[in-house]
Amino acid sequence: MFVYNHKQSEWRELAAMKTARAMFGAVVHNGKIVVAGGVNEEGLTAASEVYDFGTNKWETFTDFPQERSSVNLLSNEGALYAVGGFTIIQNDNKEVVPAEVTDVWQYEEDKKEWSGMLREMRYAAGSSCVSLRLNAAKMTKL
Repeated sequence: MFVYNHKQSEWRELAAMKTARAMFGAVVHNGKIVVAGGVNEEGLTAASEVYDFGTNKWETFTDFPQERSSVNLLSNEGALYAVGGFTIIQNDNKEVVPAEVTDVWQYEEDKKEWSGMLREMRYAAGSSCVSLRLNAAKMTKL
């Protein structure tokens, strides 16, 4: 991993992840970087790790329940969530094929485990989260 110092216009190398991977989910959660899933030389992985800025070290984190790539991680008000991604499944013809998954998981800090929240979202559905305060008294009428 590298960090960029914009004041000095230079990159500096930091500790490498324990499991080399691409196409993983990453988020800053409680002041640390959490990564989950991805693809390595052996295929999909469920391995998860957490990076501590203070020690410049990666530590193992609770593995995601399913090997997958392109999982979206987000942190909100101290909670960690994982949404969607791609996995490998066996179809009706017994062929192993990649498949998009649209589930939502939450990491439970006290139990140190991932729990499923939503099994499937509607196809082509979308969502956004914006934090702002509206003053209805100052809004113009439509």
